[in-house]
Amino acid sequence: MLDAGLQDRFGNHPHVGEMRGRTFFRGIELVEDRSTKKPFDPGLKLHARIKSEAMAAVPTGGFFRSVPSLDSPDLQHHIVLYSNGGAAGKHGSTLHEFSGLSATTIMLRPESLGTVEVGSANPRDAPLIKSRYLEAEHDRVALMRGVRAVRKIMRQPALEPFVGDAIEPGADVVTDDDMIEYLRNFGNTGFHPTSTCCRGVDETAVVDPRLRLHGFEGLRVVDASVMPSITSGNTNAPTIMIAEKAADMIREDARIS
Repeated sequence: MLDAGLQDRFGNHPHVGEMRGRTFFRGIELVEDRSTKKPFDPGLKLHARIKSEAMAAVPTGGFFRSVPSLDSPDLQHHIVLYSNGGAAGKHGSTLHEFSGLSATTIMLRPESLGTVEVGSANPRDAPLIKSRYLEAEHDRVALMRGVRAVRKIMRQPALEPFVGDAIEPGADVVTDDDMIEYLRNFGNTGFHPTSTCCRGVDETAVVDPRLRLHGFEGLRVVDASVMPSITSGNTNAPTIMIAEKAADMIREDARIS
């Protein structure tokens, strides 16, 4: 709903989303009980398999700081129960043929901002989206530190029985420049785009403070695009809150009219 050529910035969590840095490890097949050196009971192994297949792909994670002096965490970490790295290691690519896991690092408050442009007057034409991930040096440095921290976590003695060799980034990724190059080539989005529909009353705003689209009757924008900036974490719950507030405003406006 923007005029052709008008740009609107958007934020997104970058991963190597929310950009995402992913670290891939070979998993260790548990074929014996390491405490007794005896084979696992087949019944227990089947029980563990059933439990694992009934759980989410991202069973654990946490938040941490790229530098200790920050007031709040700026990075998020996930353990994902699969790995699909390499040049094709994007979402939807083929899984590795060996047991593996992914340890993701997510930049929560990126300073790099992308743009969305209306490319033509035809509403059926796709918008022109430029993500501009890692454009800001702050993001490159913070995400690099995050991946290094995750590497350290995954090498702790408590995880040794379960985590094998690091697959990516490999031993050839050593220097800061190496790591940033890896992030540029293999990082991907966290699928949390926000902030493309500015709220306000001036000519640059897309919606008014009650989320009504300027220039149209009976149409509102109720999603993450109306956030003034991206949230420090997943956008699902904040979007639900926006929707609940919008529902209240729609009922209020209906009573007034």
